[in-house]
Amino acid sequence: MKKKVLISLFIITSLSLSLIAVLAATDFGEFSYWYSVSSQIGFLPSTVKYYFAKTSSCTMPDSYIQNTSIYSINSWQSVYGRTYASGDESNYNVRFIAITRAEANSMGIPSSSPAFAVFNSTTYKGTGVYASNTKSVYEMNKVSVYYVWDISVSNYNTSLFAEAKWNSIGAHEYGHAGGYYDHNTIATSSNKSLMYPYYNIFYDQWGVSNPTTSDVNHMKNVY
Repeated sequence: MKKKVLISLFIITSLSLSLIAVLAATDFGEFSYWYSVSSQIGFLPSTVKYYFAKTSSCTMPDSYIQNTSIYSINSWQSVYGRTYASGDESNYNVRFIAITRAEANSMGIPSSSPAFAVFNSTTYKGTGVYASNTKSVYEMNKVSVYYVWDISVSNYNTSLFAEAKWNSIGAHEYGHAGGYYDHNTIATSSNKSLMYPYYNIFYDQWGVSNPTTSDVNHMKNVY
């Protein structure tokens, strides 16, 4: 059996939940589909401010960072339908940051992860229901998408990845940034998903680089 390689983690660092938010919660009604193992889902604001960056120690080419990020945005645009504007460190909704493996290790990220998303700030917006189960809905205020540029001699040397592979990984991460909590673990070769947890399956085996029908249907619950 081939070893599965973890694509990413998504990390929630701040959830804004106040009494006022609860009282003003929106009823999102019945959801038609649900493919995540999480009971949460989110959506980006109507205008998304974004920017690209890398740490001083990271040697990932600027073109890779920008091309992968733009590809990721475009891959989900038919679902998210957002307007995009330039942002910066003090004013952003999504930031794309390249870091080294050592920096990822210091954040507690597994060595098999080439990328991950951090939910820096979200706001509770209400609930929906799928198959009699309540699902919580959040607005994604600030999200960080990290690319891990690994130049070590290992099985996870991401500096050797082709740009097409980075595009697929980036699109997966932008799925998280747009509000796809956790992963679709029930996808198969006959019912593929970009949001499956393992890139050596959804990309290397299935050749998926864009949201599939199940990914689109899941996110259209809130878009």
